[in-house]
Amino acid sequence: MTTQHQIATRLNALKQRAAIPEQTNHWKPVVGETIAGVIVGMGSFNHRLYGLQRTVLLETEIGVVSVITSKYIQKAFENQNAEQGDLCAITFQGQGVSNGHKFNKYAVIVEKMDVSHE
Repeated sequence: MTTQHQIATRLNALKQRAAIPEQTNHWKPVVGETIAGVIVGMGSFNHRLYGLQRTVLLETEIGVVSVITSKYIQKAFENQNAEQGDLCAITFQGQGVSNGHKFNKYAVIVEKMDVSHE
């Protein structure tokens, strides 16, 4: 069942995405690179080769940047309860191997916005 909070969150994310210019930058990290910013939206799209891809939009010092969120990043977001308005830093740590399968490793830190003092 969808709650009012979930609907409001999705509507806010939709409004943010609609307001973002088409010149959104896409993060293509190298090992050790960190991107940090405020989460302004989360979404998904169908890639012609890779299927459904989930993304997060970060407002950074250089503007809005789209980051494709791997399962690794998605799990970190879930564990830290990431949502629109939170601060986020993602560092690409290179590739790891688990059960013979390669995957991209990231360090993900989410800092909740404390609105209780405003």
